[in-house]
Amino acid sequence: MLFRTMMICAAIAAGMLFAPAFAASQKDHEDCSKAGGDIAIPSCTRIINDHNESVRNRAIAYYNRGSAWSDKGDNDRAIADYSETIRLDPNYAPAYNNRGNAWGDKGDTDRAIADYSEAIRLDPKFVPAYNNRGSAWGDKGDNDRAIADYSEAIRLDPKGAGSYRSRGHANFDKGDFTAAAADLLRASDLTDDAHAMLWRFLALGRMGQDGIAELSANAARLKAKDWPYAVIDFYLGRQSFDEMSAAAASDGDRCEVQFYFGEWNVLRGDKEEAKLALQKAVEICPKGFIEHAGAVAELKRLNR
Repeated sequence: MLFRTMMICAAIAAGMLFAPAFAASQKDHEDCSKAGGDIAIPSCTRIINDHNESVRNRAIAYYNRGSAWSDKGDNDRAIADYSETIRLDPNYAPAYNNRGNAWGDKGDTDRAIADYSEAIRLDPKFVPAYNNRGSAWGDKGDNDRAIADYSEAIRLDPKGAGSYRSRGHANFDKGDFTAAAADLLRASDLTDDAHAMLWRFLALGRMGQDGIAELSANAARLKAKDWPYAVIDFYLGRQSFDEMSAAAASDGDRCEVQFYFGEWNVLRGDKEEAKLALQKAVEICPKGFIEHAGAVAELKRLNR
């Protein structure tokens, strides 16, 4: 899970954006910093092209336009804009972090890690960069480095549910199910996180504990119409595999169906069915998904 920094809305209050000049209007500044998407892009472009603007203003406009391109899935344009921000302001850590996200989305994990590391060098307290670098290490199968980065994020922000969940995933992939269960409990306590509840159930099962009662109680905190509630229903025996599959509305949901079905078969001791489902998860899950890394790690254990 990537931890993206927000478009710079607070920049105005912090004095980073100044009074508009000539071609760029005050509304352009407001839309560039707050609107996002197709509204932000032309407004940011007018600021970028207005050379009466300060270098700082233009750097932030490139950054915000990069975020807008990223939201639209155009990673190449996002990378180009974040690179311009960095050229104009080499010490701006969020630009490195977000460019790292774009590199990661393109599958270039090494460049992503390099950018996250530079963001951390510039701002050692920048929690999103630790979480993102941890995710990138996990994509490379280096769970020890992932855990170290998530642990630093937790030290800096002890109430960051996402950091606990991510460290729980890394511990699960590493095979430390006790540590995984503890992290995932903390994540689900901090927020009603259905995925953390599911992974904790799986970790408890690998420890030989029956997590059905806990999962059933946790489900009462969730909305039944939201994904992945159907997976919880399947685990609790309230839905069939076909019903769970039918509830999967997106490619991401269908990826999760295969992963969770594979893990369900692991708990049942059916290794061959588990391998089939987990291999399918590897094939259809995007590499940035925790289920992809989880399926890869589980298949390694099953094939030993």
